[in-house]
Amino acid sequence: MSHCRYIMIILFMLLFIFPLDNFISANCFIDKQFHVQVIDDLPPDSSQLKVHCASKDNDLGDQFLSSTKKDFTWSFCEDFFNRTLYFCHFWWGTKESTFDVFNDPRNCIHDGPDVEGTTKCVWTVRSDGFYLGYYDNNGNFIDDLTYTWPS
Repeated sequence: MSHCRYIMIILFMLLFIFPLDNFISANCFIDKQFHVQVIDDLPPDSSQLKVHCASKDNDLGDQFLSSTKKDFTWSFCEDFFNRTLYFCHFWWGTKESTFDVFNDPRNCIHDGPDVEGTTKCVWTVRSDGFYLGYYDNNGNFIDDLTYTWPS
């Protein structure tokens, strides 16, 4: 066998021993690292915001945001095949909503604003709804109302 064939066999075997997605997820070897932040910008005298976020592989548990803990942030490496999806369930008083907070490495979410190049998706929760924000290439923070609280 040629030298190249031995190398290919070894590489192929390593993919079975160390699954590619896990290797990349742990080290951001090929793709970018992303950050998702949820910020409580609700009125200070209102009910506590409860947030539960998860992906297929990672359950981030219940987070309780308030005047003393205003945000919740996590980081991850995009799946090699760009399949990473995180969703969050939000509860505020009698209101609740669930939606994807990350499912697109280009725009944070499908049909989101064109934010090519950003690696930080910022969700600000306000009394009128959920604002998706990002930092543009000049470092300016931009956010837009993306979802409203269901009636």
